[in-house]
Amino acid sequence: MSRDYHVYSHPSPLAKWRQIVEIAALIVAAIWAFYQFVYKERIKPASEAPNLQILRSATHQTLPGHKELVTVIVALKNLGSSPVAMGGLIVNAYGVRYSDQTGDAAPAERTTGLRTGNYGLVDSKPVLLYTYSAVWIPMGAEREFTILPQDTFTIPMSFVIHRGSYDTLRLDFARCDQRADSTAVTHYVPRLLKDGGFDVGSMIAQTNTHTGLQCGGTLYTGGEFAL
Repeated sequence: MSRDYHVYSHPSPLAKWRQIVEIAALIVAAIWAFYQFVYKERIKPASEAPNLQILRSATHQTLPGHKELVTVIVALKNLGSSPVAMGGLIVNAYGVRYSDQTGDAAPAERTTGLRTGNYGLVDSKPVLLYTYSAVWIPMGAEREFTILPQDTFTIPMSFVIHRGSYDTLRLDFARCDQRADSTAVTHYVPRLLKDGGFDVGSMIAQTNTHTGLQCGGTLYTGGEFAL
């Protein structure tokens, strides 16, 4: 009659720690893979708000007959990881001339938390030189305008003025955008101001009229460029 003998061995403490380290490494690798290929590539982009950068620039070129060609460029760059659908854009270009007198007005409150005081040269009433307005699908139009991640779209606008008519060019703008996968729509009709320009404030006020619609711009402070 034969007998079977079974030898039982117990892992050493070093082997136990090795197993624990290997299991921990597998868990970390799984978490990293989930973050890289599921969360970072799918979950995060699906919930990320649009991240649109707007850059403005202006150039001027001398023309015959004491005239000047002014070109304004608005660059829209999608810094996010999901496509952005443009809803609307307004740009107003004003010519400004400054006197030799300095300002002495006390700082004024433009809006809650914003106070400004300008003690430089006093500017004249801005004169509208060019106005631009466009509306796309998220704000009730039929046209589509989508900017893909990391893409830049530029919009040039040109007009001619008499050379030396103004010291600076002041640019005001408003824009609205949302995620391209949103189907929400707010119907908006651009309003005209008394000076003939489109109302940037009315477009900025459309922010959050439906979920995901983001609007902003230069309601109280605009950029100026030398002419």
